[in-house]
Amino acid sequence: AQCVVAVVVAVPVVRMFELVRGVSAMPYSDYWIIFGGLVRADGSVDLGDLLVRHNDHPLLVAKSLYALNLQLFDGSNATLALAVLLVGILQLVAVGVLLARSRLSFAERSLVLILSSVLLFSMNGAWNYVLAMSGAAWLTANVLVLAAIVLRQHDRTWGAFALGVLATASYGTGMAVWPALVVIGIVIYLAFRFEWR
Repeated sequence: AQCVVAVVVAVPVVRMFELVRGVSAMPYSDYWIIFGGLVRADGSVDLGDLLVRHNDHPLLVAKSLYALNLQLFDGSNATLALAVLLVGILQLVAVGVLLARSRLSFAERSLVLILSSVLLFSMNGAWNYVLAMSGAAWLTANVLVLAAIVLRQHDRTWGAFALGVLATASYGTGMAVWPALVVIGIVIYLAFRFEWR
């Protein structure tokens, strides 16, 4: 049964990989303005620009990926698309880790994992992968939020806090990490106090 679930979970990932393999190396035009601030006239990266907001969103982690991609792969959208695909896979792994510690039945955990894969790698969300600079912002924030939740669930408070800060600095959606961490902290406290574990 686990092998069947693994295959079904893998289908959307493989389908997205096939789509990503054929993407253009040219980044989407909306993001050229970011390159303008990130790269100096001599071609070097302006590290101070990593902290500059774009469309009212902090992009520290995403801009760091853009800068690394510029230095190593000439800013290729195709290379960044593969990196963003890996970030999507890491999100799926984080969901799997969270589910493994839940009290859901095997069937329920399998269904949630399958639906998570379908959602993360849906063709409706292909923009995040095909136009990878977008996914580098959205999906890195998401994976950092999930990783922070996993650490908090394992009672690694400081690690969860550090990842929460990175999630917040990655994209505006990353700010959702804070109420999630507070709720998890309350549940852990109550679990110890009333011995629910």
